[in-house]
Amino acid sequence: LAARLNQRPGFRVVFAVLVPFVVFLVLVYLYRYGGGNNLIPKCPVYALTGLYCPGCGSGRALYSILHGRILTALDYNIVFVVLLPLAAYLAIQGYLKVVAGKNVLPAIPITLNQAYCCVVVILLYAVARNIPVQPFIYLAP
Repeated sequence: LAARLNQRPGFRVVFAVLVPFVVFLVLVYLYRYGGGNNLIPKCPVYALTGLYCPGCGSGRALYSILHGRILTALDYNIVFVVLLPLAAYLAIQGYLKVVAGKNVLPAIPITLNQAYCCVVVILLYAVARNIPVQPFIYLAP
């Protein structure tokens, strides 16, 4: 589907303008209104089970990062904060590949074993942040 869309005339121009615009709007919204408890969506996993998922606290962490409070962001979700630069790089790399039609940034080679390791670490993080004893209580948002 992406290959077919990429061949359509004007797709790259629309994509090149629309994606940064939407990202900008989301970040401005989060910067201005993300501090209120009612405006960041609640985690459905936490709402249904009472357990913290690996992503719980990510919205508040991003809000804190946008306001320059990195240590506060680490308190909300340390894995999110640590992986955010990699995720941002990969997103920018994919965006530039669509816009330019070729790889502009160098690829980060990730093996299957590294991907499995990352999944295991995230799952262990999800389990550890739900253990109600020290030091694990510090992982909860």
